[in-house]
Amino acid sequence: MKKAIYNRLLYCFFALLFIAISLIVFRSPSPSALKGKPLQEGAPISITKNRLYLSPLTDFCVDDQYIYVLLGDKGIIKVYSLDGDYVRTFAVRTHKGSSSLRKEKDSERIFYIDENLNYYVFTDGEWVDYLPYQHDYAKYVDDLEHRFVEKEEQRRSDQYVYYRKLASIIREDKDGIQFVVVHRPFYMVYFQGLIPFITIMSLIFICFFLNILRNKAKTQ
Repeated sequence: MKKAIYNRLLYCFFALLFIAISLIVFRSPSPSALKGKPLQEGAPISITKNRLYLSPLTDFCVDDQYIYVLLGDKGIIKVYSLDGDYVRTFAVRTHKGSSSLRKEKDSERIFYIDENLNYYVFTDGEWVDYLPYQHDYAKYVDDLEHRFVEKEEQRRSDQYVYYRKLASIIREDKDGIQFVVVHRPFYMVYFQGLIPFITIMSLIFICFFLNILRNKAKTQ
């Protein structure tokens, strides 16, 4: 009797876990599902509410005032102060594939480059311009080499070095003292790549079905 109750509770646990994960994944908003229209052509949607997006942290940039965090799976750019205070979110509604953030040399302009090589320009924590692709791939390659700083440089400031650790961003000063400046929940690390997430879900289902098979073998 106790075993039967235990097995039912176990089934309920796995069922609730699966439902909860499904609801989180499917209810996590994407740019195409966000309401509202951009102010002009190419303008990303500005969001004031600090939402949690189930997407890997794929890139980030730092300027004199803000940290720009890219959630590449959804075309989301979240802006934080250098102390980690949330400012706002920008969503590129037409996002479909890979993207990156780059910092311009000798300026504080941050460029979001989408999969079609369109440039979205940000400065002072705001979107300021949209530069559509001009069908000149050679210019794009030249920009990457000469217009933008190296990836390591765009994650430094005069006093700190910023780097990603698991699903969060760490700030380290010249004395080696570290501070979590942009914190994301620990379970977000499983969305940093598709393989870890699939692995965990597979283990859950394997345990679930092994338990069913074991109970069936006992009843026969």
